[in-house]
Amino acid sequence: MKFERWFAGLTEKLEHFLFKLALCFLLLLIVSQIVMTNENIRTFLSAVDQIEGISYNQYGQEEKPAFTYLDRDEEQYSLVLAAETKYPVTQLKVLINTEKAYSFDNSKAEIKVSPGDMIEIDGKKYDYPIKVHVKEASSEIKPALSKAQVVTNGTVELLGWVIKD
Repeated sequence: MKFERWFAGLTEKLEHFLFKLALCFLLLLIVSQIVMTNENIRTFLSAVDQIEGISYNQYGQEEKPAFTYLDRDEEQYSLVLAAETKYPVTQLKVLINTEKAYSFDNSKAEIKVSPGDMIEIDGKKYDYPIKVHVKEASSEIKPALSKAQVVTNGTVELLGWVIKD
């Protein structure tokens, strides 16, 4: 009997202690979530926020194309891209394999590409949407690229990959 009373008292004290501990953790969770809504404090506390917006290349990684066409040769195909906008787009650029290659002239760009090339549209200079589509394409290119279109709104957008038909 004495042991049972002692054990019941001990478990009751332990139960109260665990309840208070759980309550403290719950309060700490709520306070930490409220504190994390403040951008200045969140930047200091969160390692992810400290590197957010920094280019991956700044960490010593070379930028490489994610895909290369295995049957790469020196064949050149032509594409004509058209930009649909009411404003001049002289600073709209066509990037081939992430490098600046062509600019638009009168809402049109004639480009030369090889199999395996990645075509992107760089519209970072414009803060309004610009629709770019393939107007003409060599017959050797897969039909999917010859029907490609993209809308850029101050961003770099992937138009497609050049793949032989």
